[in-house]
Amino acid sequence: MRLRGIRVRGKRRVARVIVAAGALVLAGCGTGGAGDGAGGGGGAVREPLALVPRAERKALPDLAGKGLDGKRVALSRFAGQVVLVNGWQSTCGPCRAEMPGLVRVQKRYADRGLRVLGYNAEANEGAARAFVARYGVTYPVLYDPSGHELLRIPKGVVNPQFVPFTFLVDKKGRVAASMAGAVSERRAGAVVGELLAEE
Repeated sequence: MRLRGIRVRGKRRVARVIVAAGALVLAGCGTGGAGDGAGGGGGAVREPLALVPRAERKALPDLAGKGLDGKRVALSRFAGQVVLVNGWQSTCGPCRAEMPGLVRVQKRYADRGLRVLGYNAEANEGAARAFVARYGVTYPVLYDPSGHELLRIPKGVVNPQFVPFTFLVDKKGRVAASMAGAVSERRAGAVVGELLAEE
């Protein structure tokens, strides 16, 4: 979702429009379907959720903030474990399509050390909470309506203009795989299994 044809006057008004534009861009829904491919375009991501060679993996800063449950969420709490990070929006069709599969992946691999962290930046916190309840999401969801934490992710890992997105963090805290668009349960499970097997 992009803003076009907007005319503004004055520095304060320009600043307000920039903020509004940023919020809408972060809330934009990708065009990917519920398969292994990516939607949205424009991102330098590997498809479909392919593992990056270990020597090329980028270190990830600690993503932290308030969770949808009101508790503090921090990626650093999962240090030494494989983490699947999934960005979504309650009004996004592909996000709704992929969520049941991601919940099943989380339950299937939890005993082997997988941790899942959701990411949501929409303005309507109530809608986001209802989404979590509807799909039985039990893992923490970082609620970041300002989009600040998303912009700290290394360039090229995700396209900040679209959701859903998914990326995986290896046991050393590096980005091991990423994609834009909805990821299938089969593909997510396969890559998670490969990462869990790494020494």
